[in-house]
Amino acid sequence: MKSNRSKRFTTGLVCTFKDTDLRVFLFEVDKKDKNRFLEINEFYRANNLDFVVHKTGSGGYHWLSPTMITKEFWKELHKQLQHINPECPMTTLRIEPNKYIGEENTWYNTAVERWNTDRYSENSEEICQLLNHIWGAELIGTGKGQHKQVKYPLPLREGE
Repeated sequence: MKSNRSKRFTTGLVCTFKDTDLRVFLFEVDKKDKNRFLEINEFYRANNLDFVVHKTGSGGYHWLSPTMITKEFWKELHKQLQHINPECPMTTLRIEPNKYIGEENTWYNTAVERWNTDRYSENSEEICQLLNHIWGAELIGTGKGQHKQVKYPLPLREGE
């Protein structure tokens, strides 16, 4: 294990599926910035991506979409947002509030956007169920594909 990693692990949602070439679009910013927050929300809307956005313990935000898209479209979306977060592309995002002390106090503050809400939804059924379970999102999905999750070590906290 890298020397800058703790013995604490977290769970991440992966943007790819085990049994299809489709992906979902994940994004994050590490600092609170109202204009960026609004810009990224509008970006998801303009691209017809359902999403959950929630605060993180660093003051930033995570955007998670269950909408299944092609790899080519996924790459195009990342290119459009790379100026905001040069760490793009986001292939995995944490789905547990355990990186920062007290993070669970803000983690569940969410906003949800739903566009694909009929029985022909382009949303992943499994990822909708996961997001609904964690954040009470009430997303609807009929898209088939086995989602992936990974466990990985968190960065060291001060004093570890």
